Amino acid sequence: MRLSSLSVTLGAALICVLSAGALRAQEQPAAGTPPPGATSQTPPAGAAAPAANVPPPAYGQPGSAQPENVPSPQRQAERQISMLTRRLSLTPEQQSQIEPILANRQHLVATIRHDSTLAPWQKRVKVQKVFRDSDGEIEAILNGPQVQRYQRIVRERLARQRKMQQQQMGASPMG
Repeated sequence: MRLSSLSVTLGAALICVLSAGALRAQEQPAAGTPPPGATSQTPPAGAAAPAANVPPPAYGQPGSAQPENVPSPQRQAERQISMLTRRLSLTPEQQSQIEPILANRQHLVATIRHDSTLAPWQKRVKVQKVFRDSDGEIEAILNGPQVQRYQRIVRERLARQRKMQQQQMGASPMG
């Protein structure tokens, strides 16, 4: 049963990533076609070849335009696995199983947060689903006492999120 839910979750995550890639590919002109407004003249002999239509680096990658105060998804996953190892006394085997789940979660969250086609509430719903799914995958790896401690960690995280949302709502001007 656990393997089945893991497969479904990973399949859903893969579909999200592939769909985003397909949308980006549709937005870019086909290889070899000039961008709108460009002339179709060939460059003079000896001129440098035009740069390929290369998308900007992904969030969290070297050269990306991420804010300096936001750690990369990889760094966030490393910090989370370190915290979970300390708080849950994870075995090395559990660490190696949980690490890719956390890395994937951080990658998906970063992708969602930087998707300009989504409204803020849509981003929030998608991020919450990613966390719920990954929390379930992590719980499947833990033993009984670890699951209880992990659920406490999740409750603490949700309480912090609620508090932040309330502070943001209280700070926002009422119209």
